[in-house]
Parts: sequence; C-alpha cells; structure tokens
Amino acid sequence: NLVMKPLLNDKAKLVASTEYIKNNPDIKRPEDLKEHECLTFHRLRQHTFWHFKKGKEQQKIRIQPTLSSCGGEPLIHWAKEGHGVTLMSKWIIAEELTSGQLVELLPDWNASLTEADASSVYMTWTIAGAQRPAVRAMIDFLSDHYRSFLTDVAS
Repeated sequence: NLVMKPLLNDKAKLVASTEYIKNNPDIKRPEDLKEHECLTFHRLRQHTFWHFKKGKEQQKIRIQPTLSSCGGEPLIHWAKEGHGVTLMSKWIIAEELTSGQLVELLPDWNASLTEADASSVYMTWTIAGAQRPAVRAMIDFLSDHYRSFLTDVAS
C-alpha cells in the first residue's frame, strides 16, 4: 500500500569547466570522449558507459575514468577545477551551469548514464503514513519545493 509521486524529471548533462575546454581538444561528437579525461561514478567491477541520442542516432561510449567517486559532489568539484568532463543530472549542477562554473558540452545530444533518456526521482510513502501530520507536512513541503523542477529542469 504505497503511494508514489514524482519529484523530478531529470536529464543528464555532459559538462566541463571553461578551463578544461580551453586547454583540451574540442568535443564535437560523443566518440571524442575517448580522448578526454572523464570523471565518473565508481562502478565496482563494471565498465562505465555513457549513452547519447540525437534523433535516430544512438551511441554507447565506453568511458575509461580518470577519476571516479561514489558520489556526485567530488565529480562536480573535480570538473569545476578543470580535471575533466563529467556526466551529471541537471538538477544537481543547475547552479554551476547558471553561474558559468560548468559549461554544457554536446548540447544537441541527449546524454544519459543509462539507456533511458531521462531519470525520475519519486517520493514514496504508505497510505497510513500520510495521515500523520509530520509525514503530511513533509509530503507537502517536498511537493511544493520540487514543483518547478518537474518543468524547469527537464528542458
């Protein structure tokens, strides 16, 4: 008896700092990433692939990570410091994109960490739990807080 509500519809963005872009070869197509420093999520005993789609064309690029992390914060930090290119959910790097600390690469391509074009984040609770004031307050707060992300971030 669970209830689910979407909080975010998100797309990933391929990003790097202006310093990295200035000091390295252009990235014009996804396969160019094979010649770049890539910052990825750590995948124990698994290869890392980044997926790209443009119209009917799809590419699955095997990435050889220069640096990897279990979390997104180190990847963002390394990218801002000019250590390489990373693929990150737009809602996580929205501030860095707006401020110009990170710049989107290959904007004509839909990029993803999985074969799906986008990912979603859901809030889940039990029907009985929603009757408790604290749980109801959290549901209302998160719904209001992330309402703009359902439309703004996906674009």
